[in-house]
This record gives sequence, C-alpha cells and structure tokens, in this order.
Amino acid sequence: MVKFSSYKKKIQQEGLAFDKQVHFRHKKGLIPDLRRLKKNYYFYNNPWRDPEFFKIQWMGIIQKILGIVNKKKQSKVLEIGCGTGFLSLEIARFGHQVTGIDVSKYSILEAKKYASKQINKKIKKRLNYHACDANEVMLEEKFDFLIFYRSLHHFANIPKLFKNLNKFTKRNCKIIVCEPMRQNFERKNAIFANLLRMTCQTWQSYEKKIPNKGINYKFIRNNEKQVLNEYKYKSNKKKYTQSPMDNSIDDPIRLIKELRKFYKINKIEYFDAFIDKLIGGLRGKDRLKLAKFLKEFDNYLIKERILKGTTLFFSGNKK
Repeated sequence: MVKFSSYKKKIQQEGLAFDKQVHFRHKKGLIPDLRRLKKNYYFYNNPWRDPEFFKIQWMGIIQKILGIVNKKKQSKVLEIGCGTGFLSLEIARFGHQVTGIDVSKYSILEAKKYASKQINKKIKKRLNYHACDANEVMLEEKFDFLIFYRSLHHFANIPKLFKNLNKFTKRNCKIIVCEPMRQNFERKNAIFANLLRMTCQTWQSYEKKIPNKGINYKFIRNNEKQVLNEYKYKSNKKKYTQSPMDNSIDDPIRLIKELRKFYKINKIEYFDAFIDKLIGGLRGKDRLKLAKFLKEFDNYLIKERILKGTTLFFSGNKK
C-alpha cells in the first residue's frame, strides 16, 4: 500500500481512486439503478455481470436494509459512501428523504446526473448528494438512519468518524452496516473456494485451469494460496486494494467493539464465506440454478459454523 505524508493527501488519493474506477465503469455501461440493471460482460467474476447474479448475491441484504428503514415512514436517511447512489435511490423510492455523501467527486456527479435525467421529480426531490469527507462534513439536518453499505471499512479512525456523524443524528437514530471483513477469510474458506472454482464451469476453461500434467499436492496448494491472496487482496506479500484506504479495518471483532461504543446491537449476521468472488464467474446454461444452490450452500456452511462469513451485517440503536 502506498504511504502518504498526511491524512488530507490520503483522502484526496482515495477520492481520485474511486473517480477513476467509477469513470471507467460508467464508460463500460454500468447503470446506478437496481431496477434497470443490464448484463455487463466487462465484469468476469463479479455479480454486476448479470442482473440475476446480482439479485441472488445482494438483493437479500438490500431487502434487509429496506425492511429496517421502511419500519419508519418518511425517514431521513444518511448514506455514507453512497458511490453513484444506487442504494440511496432505492431507499428514496420508498418515500424517504435521503442524503448521500462520498469522497469521490465523480461518483457524486454521476449520482446527480442520473437522478436529474432518469428519475421522476417526486423521487428526485427526496435525494441530496454531497462530495465530502464524512470525518469533516457539516450538515444541518438530523437523521433517523445512518447506513454504511460496503464503505465503513475505508475508515481507519472509527471513533473520530462517529463523533462527527452523531452531531447529525436524532436521539433514536438507527445504524445499518454491511461490510466486507477480509480477516475472516481463512484457509478453510480458500479450500472450498478453490475446489468450487476448479470444478464448476467458470470464466476460465478447464483446459486452462486444470493442466494435463502436474496435478499433485503442490498444484492444489499453490492454487489454494492464490485464492487466499486474492480474497485478502494480497500478492507476493504486497497488498493490492481498490483505493489507498481500502480495508483500513477488516477485523469484525474490532469493528463491532467500536460500534458498540455508540450503538446498542440489534442484530449481527455474517454472509459470504466464498460466494462473492465466485458467483459472477459462473458460466454454462445452468449457471443461475448453480448460483442459487451455491449461495444457499454458502449460507449453510456459515450457519453450521464450518466456515466464517466475510460480510458483516450489523444493525443497532443509538445509545
């Protein structure tokens, strides 16, 4: 990971990294609207490749978020790290006033553009987007909900973040957190992921991934190590991430401890033992049937405590 001399420099690079990613994905045709998703073959092993893969992988969690928010009508919601706004938009469709903030200026620009051109005026009025650092943002409103959807792991100083955000929350504010926790991806997870990648029809042909010769202990172990490094964003002892602050916190025990200083726990669940980096890579005529089975198999392994889940779902009430 690149080292920076100051936090301001680091947060600037964080924004630029996502500017670049979002700009590229926009050029490749990714639409920030869950109701208008299309097949996108730019993604080779990502659920965004196919709307059906996305539904199988992520709609369950998104429905959990909507279910919690929708218990209170016409709420004020703050989404931190909203990106191009696909979740903020979906929440606004249910009648809530949503403010989305993100450090990526290009992400916010895309969110505003899409809302202005593609969304009806009634829903558009419920959406507000700001490009800013959540550690320093100043807002005039008080919010009923704080939502982090795969964004909180980019914040290294959790106490500082919540000391600022809690200035803008109501006494009964609820928090919803859905985050990748890569420390939970262990060798057992890699063994299952490796086996399923090698045996299922995926983006790699069998000829390429399984050679005619040399299939032995060393071959299997090397593939397992590669899978482990990929899921943990490591390669040759160097860390490769999508941005400078990615995986700033990847330990669920530590994160929950920090969250409990500010919020009483309502629910803690785990998902995604291995499925998140496999499901979008499935191929063949029966890929969707297989995807549904593997998703449930993934959930089963977590519930039976055979494997750890790498996605943390946390909900709580402000203390």
